[in-house]
Amino acid sequence: MKKYLLFLLFLLPCPVLAVDEQKEIVNLNVPFISEAPEKKWSGPWINACEEASVAMVDNFYLGKNKVAIKEASNLMNQLFAWQNKLFKSNANSNATRTLQMIIANNMTFKGEIIRNPTLDQIKDELRAGRPVISLHYGFDLKNPDLVFRRDGSAYHMFVIKGFDENTEEFIVHDNGSHKNGVDFRYKYDILMSSLRDYNHKTNKTEKPGTVIFTKQYFTAKVAGTPAIYLIEDGIKKPFPHSGIFKDMGWKFSQVRKVSKEFLENLPNAELAYKQ
Repeated sequence: MKKYLLFLLFLLPCPVLAVDEQKEIVNLNVPFISEAPEKKWSGPWINACEEASVAMVDNFYLGKNKVAIKEASNLMNQLFAWQNKLFKSNANSNATRTLQMIIANNMTFKGEIIRNPTLDQIKDELRAGRPVISLHYGFDLKNPDLVFRRDGSAYHMFVIKGFDENTEEFIVHDNGSHKNGVDFRYKYDILMSSLRDYNHKTNKTEKPGTVIFTKQYFTAKVAGTPAIYLIEDGIKKPFPHSGIFKDMGWKFSQVRKVSKEFLENLPNAELAYKQ
């Protein structure tokens, strides 16, 4: 009888140990810039989430992982001035105005407005190394660190810089948080369901859900050297001569100064140009 029981035990399946598999995590090295870099929560700085978001992405594409407070303030003040000139106001710039601001002021990236984006579309941009600017109805974010007026639009904008499949969360730099904006996490469903755009006619934050996809695209040079490059998606492409530079619609005032190290770390490619 004992031999029979032993034989049955050998036939039973062995228990399988549960092993936690690490799922995909993407977290781009975007520098953080607060909506109020100098902690002056008054004047234009209480509505500066758009400027802070643009400034973060701009510096990311310049290869920076940290931005000095004064440098951030100076750039954001330039954005205030450009908006005041274009729109007579710097408060609550919707996706279209933000995009016009980006293009008009020659940031280091191009933008594309995406309506009703899917979760996978946003993840794919982050996988490709491109941060996403997202627009929200602030109350739906359910973040106690964010302060919105009950009689206001509750319009908000920040930068999505990564995601964590283990926790099903987006990793963002939430510039409006007074305490914990760096690498703040929002559950996928919270972030996606709160996506909106600002309506300048109604002064309300409304559907459709809206994000701005970004793509590195600017001209650059090292100070004291003559060579100018088109920087696009992490590749540098030298302009053969100034005629092509001008024919492509660029101006010398648009050329950004970068470090020698930044350029040396980028692979080379020929500039595709047809006359």
